[in-house]
Amino acid sequence: MTSASQIPCLDSLPEGWSISAVQVDQNGTVVTLDSDRAGNAAATLNLQPTCDLSGSVSSPSDLEGGERYDRIDQLEPSFKATRFYVFPGGCLWWEFDFRKGASATESVAIGEVLYLVPRDEVNAELRKHFIDADL
Repeated sequence: MTSASQIPCLDSLPEGWSISAVQVDQNGTVVTLDSDRAGNAAATLNLQPTCDLSGSVSSPSDLEGGERYDRIDQLEPSFKATRFYVFPGGCLWWEFDFRKGASATESVAIGEVLYLVPRDEVNAELRKHFIDADL
């Protein structure tokens, strides 16, 4: 994977949400989250070098460092949507697949824990405090 200019980070999860799986390999990163309201695997966070924005629309970004695009596939009876953030060298996206009856507002709650840190800042801190190498 080429180096993405931004590194995704998660803050404290909202009540009722938990991380159920993390997969990191040469192809990218996938983090799966469960919710007591939205269901198991209700939200999946993906990081890849590129992504397919077909069917999505540009939206005002809520993350510094990334351009946002949204695709809503279904609102009822269950919420299914994808929220993309594009930046040099990478694409980060949430896939929401909520169980029937779960409120789409859960996507806002979990989305608020995500933030981006410029890779250059992380590398500078690593060199300053730990090792003389880049992430």
